[in-house]
Amino acid sequence: MISAQAESRPTLEAIDHIHLQVPDKHAAARWYENILGLSADPRFALWNTDTGPLVINNAEGNEHEITTYDVA
Repeated sequence: MISAQAESRPTLEAIDHIHLQVPDKHAAARWYENILGLSADPRFALWNTDTGPLVINNAEGNEHEITTYDVA
């Protein structure tokens, strides 16, 4: 039996985007590309500076956006 509280909780249908702080955003991007098939999103190339985010996505450019930042 499911409690009334559990029934009223929202359900997770998708994840829009995730922001991660990593020691090396380029190494993280290589891992995501090799393991998950994600790659840098060219629409956000100007953001990818020394301190800016690197946005990576699936080939379709949707549903799997992960933004990595170097940890200062």
